[in-house]
Amino acid sequence: MNKPATHVRRALLRRLATAVGLALAMAASAQAEQTFSFDRTPGKLPKTVVPLHYAIELTPDITGLALPGVETVDIEVREATAQLTLNAVNTTFAEVTIDDGAQRAQVATDAAAQTATLTFARPLAAGRHKLRIVFMAQINKFGTGLFSVDYPTRTGIKRMISSKLEPADARRIFPCWDEPSFKASFALTVVIPRNLLAVGNMPVTSEEPVAGDLKKVAFAPTPKMSSYLFVLTVGELERVTADAGDVTVGVVTTEGKSGQGRFALDSAVKLLAYYNDYFGVKYPLPKLDLIAVPGGFGGAMENWGGITFFESRLLFDPATSAETARRGIFAIIAHEMAHMWFGDLVTMAWWDNLWLNEGFASWMATKASEQFYPQWQGWLNGYGAKQFAMALDARRTSHPVQQPIADHSEAVTAFDAITYNKGQALIRMLETYLGEPAFRDGIRKYMAAHAYSNATTADLWQALESSGGKTITGIAASFTEQDGVPLVVAEAACDGMAQRLTLRQDRFVIAPANNPPLPARNWQIPVAVGPAHGKPFDEILLKGSTDIPAGACGDAIKVNLGDVGYFRVEYGPKNRAALLNAFPQMQVADRLNVVTDSWALVQAGRAEAPSYLALLDALDAGDHRAVWDQVISTFATLNRLSRGRTERPVIQAYARAKLRRGFRRR
Repeated sequence: MNKPATHVRRALLRRLATAVGLALAMAASAQAEQTFSFDRTPGKLPKTVVPLHYAIELTPDITGLALPGVETVDIEVREATAQLTLNAVNTTFAEVTIDDGAQRAQVATDAAAQTATLTFARPLAAGRHKLRIVFMAQINKFGTGLFSVDYPTRTGIKRMISSKLEPADARRIFPCWDEPSFKASFALTVVIPRNLLAVGNMPVTSEEPVAGDLKKVAFAPTPKMSSYLFVLTVGELERVTADAGDVTVGVVTTEGKSGQGRFALDSAVKLLAYYNDYFGVKYPLPKLDLIAVPGGFGGAMENWGGITFFESRLLFDPATSAETARRGIFAIIAHEMAHMWFGDLVTMAWWDNLWLNEGFASWMATKASEQFYPQWQGWLNGYGAKQFAMALDARRTSHPVQQPIADHSEAVTAFDAITYNKGQALIRMLETYLGEPAFRDGIRKYMAAHAYSNATTADLWQALESSGGKTITGIAASFTEQDGVPLVVAEAACDGMAQRLTLRQDRFVIAPANNPPLPARNWQIPVAVGPAHGKPFDEILLKGSTDIPAGACGDAIKVNLGDVGYFRVEYGPKNRAALLNAFPQMQVADRLNVVTDSWALVQAGRAEAPSYLALLDALDAGDHRAVWDQVISTFATLNRLSRGRTERPVIQAYARAKLRRGFRRR
């Protein structure tokens, strides 16, 4: 038994050494991210061959769900090779030739890697070539690749098809280089029944009848774009449009529902003008369709020129929809339209920077809602997004916003609240630190410099620094390249009549007390500090600890004024007592911040429950809905945790007493 035990021990040590080495390599690469370079960009495909232009003809069998196609791909061979490797899934290759039949390729597929390797008898010389592939793919019954949707109508069940390709499912429709940095233009032709409407990335350039009851629909070529932004939707559809300068904006729905797209259409028109100005680069396509799909997937997808939505996220029926539904519809349209620039025009080099796409689009959506509907109070009422991210980020299971992604399967797991919500919070914090005009100017530089190409976060930080005159790379990296939530501990002390405030940082953790401690972290934290109902003192960038003058002895000093920073705050007893007295005079965002941080500290075991309950006693029944929403959420948590315990009736009685006056006022 000793030999097997020794063998196992050695194997475990080897695995541990490998894991440590990998972690160190990942940490080193994270700290040394460089600006975009195609050759340095991660990925699985060789970079010896790159696509330039796809001419694709598809003949979807909507009934039988087969997808025959022919494509001609203009490629650039960067160094002589006899092999080309590209992506394909569930695809049969009928014929593959190069340069008008000069050579025929042997095809070997790898289902696990989702690739096809094309081998020619003679090496292809460096330079441009034309690759022709005759293939058979399939239409799926699930929301990936090109998929079918069966939906009810007054005349029975009907079927349409649509596409969902992010992060890496264009390969399910046609063989392609299906990684973000392999940008190319796409010219699509489809053969479909004459009674159907086809919608793609670009406008239709021609329609002509072909055999039987079919027609051939050709679309204009796209600009250079990543393959995951390709879109095709076909069905018994109708389209309403409006002009937005030289761009036609449309809403596409199944028959009889186009009237429910009016709010979405109006929103898209004004958002387009706002984004054209903000980004400093006009939307470059001649049309933008918002496509309502009645099934298949549950959100929305930023296909360039043809954004797809699950129809309940896009359509508004004044007769049946709640008025508040406009907020969600506007938010998702604003998010996806922001991607037309941040994601589509300029695309992350690889999926490790997905947070930049999604965090930015989420931030921009709230910024747009503040622009057009300030009465919605988007940041205040959307506080829960940041709170949710912080709750996840305080746990052992969190991950850095910017995390290594090995392949397409890992990319799927990156679409989470850390990517979206923490990313949004960090971008808002950086905008506030730089100042709104400087931040916008940096974004404009970034767009102009990287249009129709790819970028990394290093490219963005470089553009922002050149406009803002402040170094932000270290700040950003400290939040994006490591997991965790900073905790700023604030303690006041008096020296005669003057007060000084000591700020030091720690790591905020929610974890069982008997678990091993989480690794220490250090951040560069922009901290706004000032009187509880006044303007902040001079700007503070907290890198460890600092000591600052803080007014007269006993003044109520608030840390994280405006609740813009991504960190928790723990006050010493003197600060907390002063803040409690000043609580009614604080801005709503600051009251909400104190309440949420107080409950979080109780959850983390850094404060006792009475400290939180004292805040509730200071709340007015007429306080803002967002503040009471947090309180209600806390009571719901306590009610759930006390299920089956003797304390539950006491908790419920206390909650009813606290909430009764507020509910009566509403």
